[in-house]
Amino acid sequence: MSKYRGLTDYLDHAISGQCAMTFKEVEAALGFPLPQSARRHAAWWANTGGGHVHAQAWLKPGWKTSRVDLAKESVMFVRDIAVDEAVAANTLQEREHVFHMSAFSPAVARLLHETAGVEGNLGEAAETLLRESVMVRRKAIIDWFKANAAVTTSDSVDLIREDRDSDER
Repeated sequence: MSKYRGLTDYLDHAISGQCAMTFKEVEAALGFPLPQSARRHAAWWANTGGGHVHAQAWLKPGWKTSRVDLAKESVMFVRDIAVDEAVAANTLQEREHVFHMSAFSPAVARLLHETAGVEGNLGEAAETLLRESVMVRRKAIIDWFKANAAVTTSDSVDLIREDRDSDER
């Protein structure tokens, strides 16, 4: 297994034809810092497979680098057209199960993978995380209202009468 497997996994789950990443995002996907040569030499990002294990990380899942900006520390990966056609050829059922990881930061993608586990479904992991998040948010809103809502002894009938009577004056 390549030490650059994290980038392969990240790109392998991306569906759109482009994936812009900062070097920090690449490092987050990898789980370790890029070598200094990646920050100093654009050639490090070249699409030459050969003996370059790091290049295989994006070439293997069907991506190529198209723009490398060393000053901004960013790279643009573009999907190889042949891979796009293979993805488009999948059946509708298969495409429904593809999770669009490119929409998430590497940290969120890693959390989804950790939640899904080795054999887990990323869609189910996302659903679980969202459900937990909603429950935490819902509890926070209820607690806020309990702490900040004015205590009233009026019921809705009293409020309607009060509103009606104020309009008649």
